[in-house]
Amino acid sequence: MTIADLMSKAREGDNEAYGELYQNYLTPIFRYIFFRVKDRETAEDLTQTVFLRVLERQGNFSTDNLAKAYFFRTARNLVIDHWRKKKEVLIGEDELTLPDVSRITLQEDVDQKMVLDIARNLIDKLDEKSREIIILKFVNELSNREVAEFLNKSESAVRQAQCRALKKLRRLIGTATK
Repeated sequence: MTIADLMSKAREGDNEAYGELYQNYLTPIFRYIFFRVKDRETAEDLTQTVFLRVLERQGNFSTDNLAKAYFFRTARNLVIDHWRKKKEVLIGEDELTLPDVSRITLQEDVDQKMVLDIARNLIDKLDEKSREIIILKFVNELSNREVAEFLNKSESAVRQAQCRALKKLRRLIGTATK
């Protein structure tokens, strides 16, 4: 069943379809928002709002990729609205979903937290456009085609922007290690 079909059924009240949509998009949408707002509770609230808005304002999607892009566009717009209302930057201490603690040692857990903090700090130093490309491509693991649809750009423009963003990130890593 396509995402558009699931959305249609969910809008009609099919809880199973809503659950499947939620399961497919919860983690990537949450990650995208969390990297923007840096506060777990706010990210959770905004993620819930994304799902409600997408279902309320559902369009007719010809492909699943367009539906996916619509979820991310809605998330981006909510984050922008959040910061317009907030007008101050909050730095949260919350972490992304951590791996199953029973499988890792304390040292691995500490190492993962440190790497995540370093990555977040470096990504925060990028300009807005570069940050968005890196988050969409590498944190949310979207394809270049999906990123292009999300940003309303061509795939080649996304590849070029991604290349520039990675170069900036490498420079930041180089200066951070000195």
